[in-house]
Amino acid sequence: MSRFLVIDDSELVRRGIVSLIAQHSGWEVVGQASNGIEAVDQAKILQPDVITLDISMPQLNGWEAARLIREVAPECRILFLSDHNGSQMAALAVEAGGSGFICKSDAGRELISGIEAVLNGKTFVSSSCSTVDGDGTDGKGQAAAADLNVSLPRPKPAA
Repeated sequence: MSRFLVIDDSELVRRGIVSLIAQHSGWEVVGQASNGIEAVDQAKILQPDVITLDISMPQLNGWEAARLIREVAPECRILFLSDHNGSQMAALAVEAGGSGFICKSDAGRELISGIEAVLNGKTFVSSSCSTVDGDGTDGKGQAAAADLNVSLPRPKPAA
């Protein structure tokens, strides 16, 4: 049984993701969160196999939450879902510790494939975030993290 934590500030989006996951035998949503702080707390407590994580959230955004989740639940796989799209956003998601990136506009068609990929240890990128030829994908959203060469801004050291 694969366990999921669904994190998005939109209740409607969370319900949709939960509904898609619930249709798959052997998958269970064990928790939900609506902001980054709740996300980190729930990840620490629940230790899910996969976290679907929005980027734009109140209190703590997805990038920051992912870094903290990596510390408290290092074995979980993070699949970013966002309204933001493009290969650069996908690269940032992988660099932030994600196993993949799905544009919300593609989620209805690609969420299950993305989850299956990350559960199998692969990196998944939405087809609308991929370009044709030379982008490091196989044309179906599969990408190697090493092929995504974008630098994520680093936090400033505390004074």
